[in-house]
Amino acid sequence: MHYWVRAFASDFSGTPPQPRSGHTAVPIGKSKIVVFGGLLDKKFLSDITVYDIENKLWFQPECTGNGSDGQVGPNPRAFHVAVAIDCHMFIFGGRSGNRRLGDFWVLDTDIWQWSELTSFGDLPSCRSFVCYRSNGWSYQLLDHYHHLDAATQLLWLRKGCLSLVAEVVVGQS
Repeated sequence: MHYWVRAFASDFSGTPPQPRSGHTAVPIGKSKIVVFGGLLDKKFLSDITVYDIENKLWFQPECTGNGSDGQVGPNPRAFHVAVAIDCHMFIFGGRSGNRRLGDFWVLDTDIWQWSELTSFGDLPSCRSFVCYRSNGWSYQLLDHYHHLDAATQLLWLRKGCLSLVAEVVVGQS
């Protein structure tokens, strides 16, 4: 049986992320949870905070990287989608101010390095409030979605078929 247990500040060390909404928190393996972005008092964030499950420790890694505009990682955003595949966290879309975003990034959590990915195939248009579905068959009614085949290559397919591999499914904007 699984149940919730309230965590108190004395249960862990380090500095937890600030309160926020519209962020993502993805598990990396069985040892880390990576929190990215979100919205805090009308300010869009692009910070990374990691919880090390084994050591009960919050920390902020020093990230490197290069984007098309010279930035280290994704611009501040909320209401994006984040997906973990192996040691990589993929980020797509979201909102920053009044703009919907359509950029696609990957963070290698072994070396804490961001890379902006160029599209392969039919990249979804800019959108926010996106979702992800992983592994297995689903009997969902979707009138428009994109499928990212991460098993063999990074290839976006519009109206892809369901498969038994990890996939990013992005609904109509």
